Amino acid sequence: MRKFFYLFIALSSFIFTTSYAQVEKGKFILGGLINPNFTKNNYGGMDDNTWRINTQVRAGYFLTERFNLGIDLGNDFVSYKRDNGGSKSISIMAGPFMRYYFVNEKLGLFGEAGTGLGISSTKNNYDGMSDDKWTSNAAYVKFGPGLNYFIKENIALEVLMTYQRHWREFQSTNVYAVDQKTKVHVLDFKIGLLFLL
Repeated sequence: MRKFFYLFIALSSFIFTTSYAQVEKGKFILGGLINPNFTKNNYGGMDDNTWRINTQVRAGYFLTERFNLGIDLGNDFVSYKRDNGGSKSISIMAGPFMRYYFVNEKLGLFGEAGTGLGISSTKNNYDGMSDDKWTSNAAYVKFGPGLNYFIKENIALEVLMTYQRHWREFQSTNVYAVDQKTKVHVLDFKIGLLFLL
């Protein structure tokens, strides 16, 4: 037990005393973020279960010591189940982002904004009917604050919270369905890793 205690102290000292890389002009960032969630509801005696996993990979370049410009690619998978069936959808979105660091230390505080386009596909299966498929085109804007905490010289934990506005246009293969346009407001929270190169 004592050996584990000493090992824990040694690892903690290494992680938290290691110097961090200075964010500066000409450096690159590579990173990934994830936001898994599960919701369970009950409507009219029917259980609704929704699994959602949203992932994002990104790369950026520091034009100045504090200003970073980059591109990200996001993937969203949703599985929705009810007593009488369910649906599955997958979305892919991509676009540019910009980030400005207000605090550029071991703990970095930044603001981020971005925009992009995407496509999605949804397959419904309710009451044994599995031929209902929807596709959509989307555009979005987003902005919000974030934090980096450098646990090693070039590796940081990242937390990002953004407000997002999505515009979507849906088309269905079902001849009885009516094409739809929607506006969606999203408050999104993600965690992940950032690598400074």
